[in-house]
Amino acid sequence: MKNSRAKIPQLALLSGDKPVNFLCKTMQQVEEEENEHLHIPHRHHYYTIIWIEKAAGTHHIDFKSYPVRNQTIYFIGPEQVHLLQIKPHPKGRVFLFTPEFLEIHGIPPQFLSGLGLFFACDEFTPIRLKQSQIPLLKNYADQIFLESEKDEYLQQEAIATWLKLFLIACKRSKAEMAALDAPPQNARSKTVREFKSLLEKKFAAQHKVHYYASELHLTPNYLNEVLRQETGQSAKDLIQNRIILEARRLATYSENSLKETAYQLGFDDPSHFSKFFRNCTRTGYSNFRQQIRKIYL
Repeated sequence: MKNSRAKIPQLALLSGDKPVNFLCKTMQQVEEEENEHLHIPHRHHYYTIIWIEKAAGTHHIDFKSYPVRNQTIYFIGPEQVHLLQIKPHPKGRVFLFTPEFLEIHGIPPQFLSGLGLFFACDEFTPIRLKQSQIPLLKNYADQIFLESEKDEYLQQEAIATWLKLFLIACKRSKAEMAALDAPPQNARSKTVREFKSLLEKKFAAQHKVHYYASELHLTPNYLNEVLRQETGQSAKDLIQNRIILEARRLATYSENSLKETAYQLGFDDPSHFSKFFRNCTRTGYSNFRQQIRKIYL
């Protein structure tokens, strides 16, 4: 397998030679382009929203597979590995934007993280739209496409405004998906969110439970107790799972050697990483790479 990293265009290259921080396309346009990288597991350094209006197939995201369903919206965060395998002639829309696009236009990172739509450690939940939710979202999406086709004063500001409204509507649609008897947000769930947010930033540099407990001003025992109650897993389990997820991503999309991956994930001794990977996955790093590539190539 050639280095798939080189095949993946950066967002600034997706619109010819003109650097852009935002792009929207129909799924028909994406299909017609037939980009080679779309047919292998790949990752982007920007946010992706895929609204499947009508299609059939499978969406693989971070080594889990989800059936493609009509009127479903998928949110893929930066660095996630994904592969969309669908039958010909899909109908839908794709939005791509960088974190800088939002910040430039006055939408802070806290807004996006607060929505809970994009990747957070090991969480991924597409939104299956109700018929009553479609018209509003379609209106916002139509406005984004209309603005993108123009070359008018404050075009990017207008796109950012419509995108923000689209994201808010998605958040409300997601809230409607939640069961009416879902437990209310409490101090424990807040601790879980804070832990996962910190873990996402520090998993490669910090592998010890004590670090995360200290940063959250908690004792390790209390942090473990909260996480077990809310997630069914200990802090150590969640830390290890996040490291393994990244190792699997690197094995899939990059040509990193085991040694390079070990160093990138904060292991001073590659043999320690090799043992860690095998203990957690029941297979070696090289074997995993060979197996995952056989699946898609």
